[in-house]
Amino acid sequence: MNNWLYVSAYVNANYEIHKLGKAKDWPWSSYPEYKGTKRHSMSLKDIECLGPEVNKEIILKQFENINSYNEFTNRVISNSIEVKDTIKECLIE
Repeated sequence: MNNWLYVSAYVNANYEIHKLGKAKDWPWSSYPEYKGTKRHSMSLKDIECLGPEVNKEIILKQFENINSYNEFTNRVISNSIEVKDTIKECLIE
């Protein structure tokens, strides 16, 4: 399950990881839904068709609360940016 947690955070924060803006502000991001600040526009039937992997409740159950998920996602953002920057420096040298 740990890989799914990382993938969920990475996908939700992808916009920010690639320095395009804040993930919470990207209109197509599901991150606000995971944070509890926005409801997804897809119907329950559409979500069920995508399979259990996209059910946010499965992911969020692994954390003590929404704030714990947000902290985890912020660490994924920081770590991913650091790794990307390190790789970029190595390629330039």
